[in-house]
Amino acid sequence: MTTSEKNILFLDNAIELPYNKKAKILKMFDVDIDMHANFKALEARMSTILTPKELSALQKSATQNLDQIIEGYKKDNIQTITIFSDNYPEKLNKLPEHPLCLYCKGNTELLNSRSIAVVGTRKITDYGKVVTQMFCKEFARAGLTIVSGMALGVDAVAHNVALECNTPTIAV
Repeated sequence: MTTSEKNILFLDNAIELPYNKKAKILKMFDVDIDMHANFKALEARMSTILTPKELSALQKSATQNLDQIIEGYKKDNIQTITIFSDNYPEKLNKLPEHPLCLYCKGNTELLNSRSIAVVGTRKITDYGKVVTQMFCKEFARAGLTIVSGMALGVDAVAHNVALECNTPTIAV
């Protein structure tokens, strides 16, 4: 794992920060500087972007072992894909505020497949279920990967139809 990828994991696992703050911090330092290992030396510059509360949370995180966190992901078969990874989805890279890191299980090649997002209510009606099934079957016939959340309702119906049709599905 590169230093740049570790920096993203450090920022992503430390605290909930808005995209723009993470992006500013990443641009502020050379890609070869290990933010986690050198936090004390970088703290003053980060304070120009972060609130005192955010800086304190990040400081606390700097005392944690990032390598242990990364090993935990590996142990749980979670792949981390950052904006610096070769397999980061091109579609996401085009978004203005794209995620800096994806945490994935399963076939990550699907992230670059032709896909369609299916979203909707958790409190699906009988009519909504029928319509969702109908649309998803057509998406499956068209060879699209079905992307949805992991909630009840429309999301669950979309994933179930994909599985029934032996079509790839991505849960976000």
